Amino acid sequence: MKIGIKLLLFSTLMILSCGEKQEAKKEIAVEQDTRPNVIFIFADDWGYGDLGIHGSTFCETPNLDKMAAEGIDFQNFSVVNPVCSPSRVAVMTGQFPARQSVHGHFASVESHIKRGMPDWLNTEAPLLPKMLKESGYATAHFGKWHLSNTHVQDAPSPLEYGYDEYGAFNLPSDLHQMQADSTLYKTIDFVKRNKNKPFFVNAWIHATHTPHYPKEKYMQQFAHLKEQQQVYAAVIAEYDARIGELFQTLKNLDLDENTLVVFSSDNGPEITGEKKIIEDNSTGPGMGTYYSVGETGGLKGRKRSLFAGGVRIPFLVRWPGKTPSGVVDKTTELATVDLLPTFLELANT
Repeated sequence: MKIGIKLLLFSTLMILSCGEKQEAKKEIAVEQDTRPNVIFIFADDWGYGDLGIHGSTFCETPNLDKMAAEGIDFQNFSVVNPVCSPSRVAVMTGQFPARQSVHGHFASVESHIKRGMPDWLNTEAPLLPKMLKESGYATAHFGKWHLSNTHVQDAPSPLEYGYDEYGAFNLPSDLHQMQADSTLYKTIDFVKRNKNKPFFVNAWIHATHTPHYPKEKYMQQFAHLKEQQQVYAAVIAEYDARIGELFQTLKNLDLDENTLVVFSSDNGPEITGEKKIIEDNSTGPGMGTYYSVGETGGLKGRKRSLFAGGVRIPFLVRWPGKTPSGVVDKTTELATVDLLPTFLELANT
């Protein structure tokens, strides 16, 4: 009987020991998770020709130009719809937006009924952040949302789409609308807090959508330009500078070589209008479409157009040591629906 008890105790200890070893292996695996971080910077109404390297006649983008010099400038990248919400749905789902019945921008319930649209992107659709979160990534969304709208009261929170945290505007009206210009600062803060594990951030910046909110510092920098160009160039320069701060943060934290950063836009530049001041129920009053003088780099069409100027947009990729430097790719055809499978493959998901 004593021998039986000893064998039972020994067997139990062995099982516990094996369990502890397995747990230890899991902890080591977590500690050694070297999968790449991904930051996707998605601009709004930023024209193909608004980059210095794409021949802008008045904007200056030294940090984005440097990003291209240190990575790849894909010059044949297209969105699958020339307006905001469906373009973003393609990024989130890896599907053409018609699969989710998103034919135009999310607005009011009444307009959705007329256009046969839902009031928000279905949370049961294939979702990039949800898949990455389930595979162990820390996930966040900062900036514009517009997968519903402030006119809708009962739409889901971004947390229901697979994000660990968020700060956003163009949210449903019962949620807090964050300050539009804090997107990249919040991104930097998230990176600092999650530097020891793989993370994914959708940083959807406000520039260059109306209303425009140029800062005095950058207005002074472009005081030599005419009024319209001065405002637009100031907005571009501010966000370019903040992107530069993000890259510097990655270097300071020794995350630079393990972080893929992508910069793009949801569609071509807004059509220049006559309104100098407009109101926005999500971000507040600001300068209107009179100052929307973005450039297409000679491509025909602008926002809302299926001509190249409306759908071919900047697409810069930088990942030191992994992507070649200074490559200009004019032939590879890519689109927003390609992002989800690409990011998932990089994350071994």
